[in-house]
Amino acid sequence: MKKPHKNLTDRMDYRSGIVSPLAPPSVFAIEITNSCNLNCLMCAHDKITTNKTHMPLDILKKIIDQSKTFKYPIHWFHHIGEPLLYPDLEEALSYFKKNGSGRGAIATNGLLLTSSLCDMLTKYCNHILIALDSTRPEVYKIVRNNNNFDLLVSNIKRLITISKDTELTIEIQLINSKFNQDETTKGFGNLFGIHDQVTYSQKRIFQVPDGNDLLPDYARPKTERNNNLNLCHHPLHHFVIKVNGDCVFCCYDFNGEQSIGNINNSNLLEIWEGMSASRLRHELKNNIFNNLTLCNRCPGWQQY
Repeated sequence: MKKPHKNLTDRMDYRSGIVSPLAPPSVFAIEITNSCNLNCLMCAHDKITTNKTHMPLDILKKIIDQSKTFKYPIHWFHHIGEPLLYPDLEEALSYFKKNGSGRGAIATNGLLLTSSLCDMLTKYCNHILIALDSTRPEVYKIVRNNNNFDLLVSNIKRLITISKDTELTIEIQLINSKFNQDETTKGFGNLFGIHDQVTYSQKRIFQVPDGNDLLPDYARPKTERNNNLNLCHHPLHHFVIKVNGDCVFCCYDFNGEQSIGNINNSNLLEIWEGMSASRLRHELKNNIFNNLTLCNRCPGWQQY
């Protein structure tokens, strides 16, 4: 295995054109499962062409070990799919707590938060993000494509109660879409109250490639796309390992369309600093989209 080193190999910053040391990813996510119990309107889960499955526990442990060795902290056990469906979740989180590096957070739709799962999460999980999206049941029903708003609210209240005086922190997320452009997190405080371990966050929805357009009016681009801007930061900061071991830069790359390697064949450092990753950064910098089919149809430039 290639050993970590203090001065990482110089790489070209594709946005500025200057040569600088390549830092570890600032957002490192592991897709422990790509199975999900929902089919949300904003998500491209129904467009996944790879098998719906779970990451083998031994592979996940290998990634956790390497992340500590190479000083690549793990931020999320999530990409696309519902992490609470992972059959070895308790063992995985327990192993990470003893051997891992980073926050190792869970992002969930919250509908599977039973009492036993809440107890387990307060024991082994550092942080959990729950996507409630809106305090308005009619908006939740449209965006999350289900009618279980009351169940989710009940589950969240249960977790808040059980997590009191534990190390678990809870983030309840609001997402502004065209269905609730004016909504703020004030409604979350009214619904759940104020607690030391609970925070309320707010962001606007983003349109994924080939996905539904739910952008609020204020987020719609005022100009045409300019490929010369080179504003996408993902290849320098984002690193996702998919359930089958494929590694990608982008949270929109649900099918591993622009894979830069596979963890079953190489280690984290070799992939992040490897030729495939360097080539993708170079081609994006120079607006060469022949091999970047996902980037070429990506609407994400609207957010920058």
